[in-house]
Amino acid sequence: MYGDYLEFAKSVARGAGKIIRKYFKSEVSESIKGFGDIVTEADAKSEEYIIQRIRKRYRDHSILAEESGGIEGSEYRWIVDPLDGTTNFKHHIPYLNISIALKHTDNTIVGVVYNPILDEMFYATVNTPAMMNDKEIKPSDQSDPSRMFIGICHGSSRESIQRFLDNTSKYKFHVREIRRLGSAGLEICYVASGMLSAFIGIDLKPWDYEAALLIAKRAGCYIETEGNTIKVYASENVKRVLDRI
Repeated sequence: MYGDYLEFAKSVARGAGKIIRKYFKSEVSESIKGFGDIVTEADAKSEEYIIQRIRKRYRDHSILAEESGGIEGSEYRWIVDPLDGTTNFKHHIPYLNISIALKHTDNTIVGVVYNPILDEMFYATVNTPAMMNDKEIKPSDQSDPSRMFIGICHGSSRESIQRFLDNTSKYKFHVREIRRLGSAGLEICYVASGMLSAFIGIDLKPWDYEAALLIAKRAGCYIETEGNTIKVYASENVKRVLDRI
């Protein structure tokens, strides 16, 4: 039903990925947006490309993009993160993604998360399975906390960072390992595909998670939202195990 939108989003993500790869090994200029939060020329070029493609194909659709803000239009709204993981990108660390989601009114109907460096393409529609590079993905229902690998990330505020430290302290001596990979959309997809058991995202923005959450839902993950905090578990059982810690 939404196949045309999905194929378009995948094509746009791959096109933006070429831009990101072009800049990845280069020394690009950066600007400071907030504490520990930067933006580069690659972010701007990727977002410009994505918006141009959307406006050319779906002129009446709305767009919400991280760097440009909102463009008002119809009840269809594209939510775009042109480069999630900019700090990783700046330091040539290959954990980053381009996120493209399409919402119809309040429902996310298409989600694409693409890591152009590792060539990992995660995607789903509201009525199709979650996929990675044309293979269906499922989360891992690991019930032993000592074998769980979890991701935690935070926003740029000091309160957000303190909550990250509190969560890290809570789980550190009970699970196999904790990582802050610095790319929320990618980490959510890693839960969906069985690489992580859980992910806690503190103080996230819609462009960080909209596409990835649809992919996680279609994979069968258990999801909780508390304001701007997103918790994605491989299963409800994983949540119960972590809640007991």
